Amino acid sequence: KKYHVVVANPPYMGSKGMNERLLNFLKENYPEEKSDLFAAFITRSTKLTLRNGQLGLLTPFSWMFLSTYAKLRFFLLKNTSITSLVQLEFNAFEPAMVSVCAFTLQNNLNSKIKGAFINLSNFRGANNQAPKTLEAIKNQNCDWFYKTSSENFLKIPGCPIAYSIPENMLEMFSKSTVKSEGSVKQGLLTSNNEKFIRRWFEISLNEIGFNFTRDNARSSRLKWFPINKGGDFRRWYGNLEFVVDWQNDGEKLHKFIIKKYPYLKGNSGLVLKHTNPYFEEAVTWTDMSGSYFGTRIMPEGMLFEKGGSCAYNQNNYLLLGYFASKITTKLIKILSPTMHFQVGDVGNLPYLPEKINGSEGEIEKIVLKLINLTKNDWDSYETSWDFSKLPILSNDFHS
Repeated sequence: KKYHVVVANPPYMGSKGMNERLLNFLKENYPEEKSDLFAAFITRSTKLTLRNGQLGLLTPFSWMFLSTYAKLRFFLLKNTSITSLVQLEFNAFEPAMVSVCAFTLQNNLNSKIKGAFINLSNFRGANNQAPKTLEAIKNQNCDWFYKTSSENFLKIPGCPIAYSIPENMLEMFSKSTVKSEGSVKQGLLTSNNEKFIRRWFEISLNEIGFNFTRDNARSSRLKWFPINKGGDFRRWYGNLEFVVDWQNDGEKLHKFIIKKYPYLKGNSGLVLKHTNPYFEEAVTWTDMSGSYFGTRIMPEGMLFEKGGSCAYNQNNYLLLGYFASKITTKLIKILSPTMHFQVGDVGNLPYLPEKINGSEGEIEKIVLKLINLTKNDWDSYETSWDFSKLPILSNDFHS
């Protein structure tokens, strides 16, 4: 049967909570939505609705931007029009803390329709949600009301429902991105950090290979090499604390992964990311942060874990300056309004270095100065492997 109107609050269930029968059903019938039951219900609802019919759904808002749901977003944006969407605050339903949105669709693509979007993220608590929604409807000039066409989201790689991006900025995405101007790489997973990772001061310095190239590390007999794990929020330089067992290009890790995951059939590279340009300088960031985008330089001679993923560019200092700018802080929060800064979101950031108009040298100079300042700060503590002496003992502190 087909319906003029379909309204639903579908069940939410990740694949880990499904029994085998349900999991197999989703894999067979809804392969693009199999990660969560609510996503399959969204697609099913469009099939139940007449052309130009109306849909109203209450679901987690993770489908709006997570890479897992990129194909679902593409399907919706190609076949329906978002007529309204309210993104609720995490505490919208007391006492539960959930991430949900309420949205309506017209079951037909109509470029003339401009959807109304309301973002309640800054209004904490259940008591604020309805009043702030009504206020936005009455006063559409408020800071949390937006109006845009669903088609605009197709201009952004991955099609996130980034309704707060001004239309004049959308054109930036169609020109070049961080990943098109270089590369963005996810780090490795040891699958057993207790076995393969140590803090550098737990190991004899004679057993750690600092500042090695990959070839030199492979040919050396050393067991431990520096690895970037991300760490706390910090900009420009730092969070260099760990070493990993990477003897003979990670031979022990390779054997461990193959034994633990036999379904990989010997391809440990899926977990260890063997094709990554390890030991080369890169721009890295803290994967999880509740505040700003914590980006910094990762010096040569290091590997990196998933929590310290990296971006590579012909000019890493220029890229680092861009990552630390106000515009990136705004854009990354729009592309990924969670506490996680995923590789896909960082790679999709627009990047137009040609617009700098000859200021590259000045920007590099500023970035290098900031790197040196924060490096000196990091090295002033004994937890840094480049620590030499306390700053208070330096001649700079004596008259």
